[in-house]
Amino acid sequence: MLVRRIHILYFSPTGGTRRVARAFLAGLRGKHACELEEFDLTMPEARRPRTYGPGDLVFLFTPVFFGRVVETMQDVKLLSGTGAVGVPVVVYGNRHYDDAMRELADIMRAQGFTVAGAGAFIAEHSQNRELGRGRPDTNDRAEAARFAEAVLRKILSAEEASTLPVTVPGEGEGDYKPYGAVKAVPVVAHPERCQQCGDCAEKCPVGIIDPLSFAVTDPASCIGCRACTAACPDGARDLPEPGRTMIAEFMAKLLATQGAPKPNLILL
Repeated sequence: MLVRRIHILYFSPTGGTRRVARAFLAGLRGKHACELEEFDLTMPEARRPRTYGPGDLVFLFTPVFFGRVVETMQDVKLLSGTGAVGVPVVVYGNRHYDDAMRELADIMRAQGFTVAGAGAFIAEHSQNRELGRGRPDTNDRAEAARFAEAVLRKILSAEEASTLPVTVPGEGEGDYKPYGAVKAVPVVAHPERCQQCGDCAEKCPVGIIDPLSFAVTDPASCIGCRACTAACPDGARDLPEPGRTMIAEFMAKLLATQGAPKPNLILL
């Protein structure tokens, strides 16, 4: 089969998913005479209709939230595959990807993509950087690059699309697990540190932080990604109490039970 264009699309509020995606990009660069595109879906204005077709290979990356595809990435339903080949890749913080991989694969199939591979990769957890610390590391990046190359070789050597599909764990098992609720929304918890730089408002992937007061204007729309706290250069932004302590205690328990490094999962 012919591959004319390769697209690396990702949603990455705190940078972990972007680092995994760019490892794939590094593995593909210079390996085949075709166009190679990197596209960041993180900000609202980027999530607009995009149409692909025969000759397109689309790697789609999303972080795992509550064991599911993050709500904001339901916007990927704006993507139209129309015969393109797709590879869903979920990125999680060393706990578990749960239903996210099969959910993203289901979304891509429903949008007309032939799913020729899938992956679940580790990055630092956005709620506690100790969980998955240092991931993706050198070995992860090398594994991602090899996987990307292997997908490309698989497609190029295939005579027809019917030979490409893979089965994703949990496929056809019914409803996904319920999507969790955001327990606490970040605020300017330390106003004495705030330099009013506006980075938190600029980096919010759902656009709900007022650029003047830095207050969250629509708490119900917060996805709990922690992009605003990660963007704050002075540590002014954090969760309010008692949510801060509650989540810290929960993450400490996770670190105690899920702290051992987990392998990435690759399906080809």
